[in-house]
Amino acid sequence: MEPGSRAGLAKDWARQLPSELHRRGLRDIWTDCGVTLYEGGSMQSELARLSLSQARDLVVAEGVSPQRIDEWDRLLAEPRRWFPGLAMVAAGAPARPASRQLCQVAARRVPLRVRSPSQQEVRPMPAKDEMPSTLQRSPDKAQRTWSKAHDSAVESYGEGERAHRTAYAALKHTHQKVGDHWEPKNGKGPSDERAKGGVDPKTGKPPGGKTAGGVNANASKQELLDQARKLGVKGRSSMNKGELVDALRKASNRETRKARERDS
Repeated sequence: MEPGSRAGLAKDWARQLPSELHRRGLRDIWTDCGVTLYEGGSMQSELARLSLSQARDLVVAEGVSPQRIDEWDRLLAEPRRWFPGLAMVAAGAPARPASRQLCQVAARRVPLRVRSPSQQEVRPMPAKDEMPSTLQRSPDKAQRTWSKAHDSAVESYGEGERAHRTAYAALKHTHQKVGDHWEPKNGKGPSDERAKGGVDPKTGKPPGGKTAGGVNANASKQELLDQARKLGVKGRSSMNKGELVDALRKASNRETRKARERDS
């Protein structure tokens, strides 16, 4: 927790919440808290490993050794090891009993419970017409990767843009955008500076860095040249690696627009 505190994590914030409500003049304060446990190798564990991978450089900069991060990653992948999830904390001072009841119901949506992967609800993959169009044209593995990460992110953050960003970040660790669809990469890892930087825990947005729009900017120049040839990028033989990445991003965007026009 100490490195997190130096990075701006307020680890005592939840315990201070009731006092803050008192300070603002509220009385008859009630509190509630719930937390889930998840098993290594589960969807929640994979989301934690992805978050750790994205924040790796920030954590190392705060004094945690790379070896310790690798050990955390290894443990998170092990079945029969259990880890605490995000705690859901609620506090309030309702003006009428009904308000308190509603707040407590909301706060207890994540009660303390232990479920193994075999006991967890198996969610069907979203229908293809509910997925982004580029994924509808992609292999099943890409669709499953996006769907699993999206479901885990929804459990942590709720529906919305943040869940979509997290799902795409997971997808970019194993797949790359080629034209109007996604294809498997030769190796795992972030595709560009934006994916490497992770997500700001306060805003839920990427902290910055250049994005390649799904193109694997960390691929070899030869691999980028092969993709450029496949997409018919002109002048590719005289381009450096950065120019190839930019040209592939533009070419993929053009192919995506054409595909959407055909589908409409």
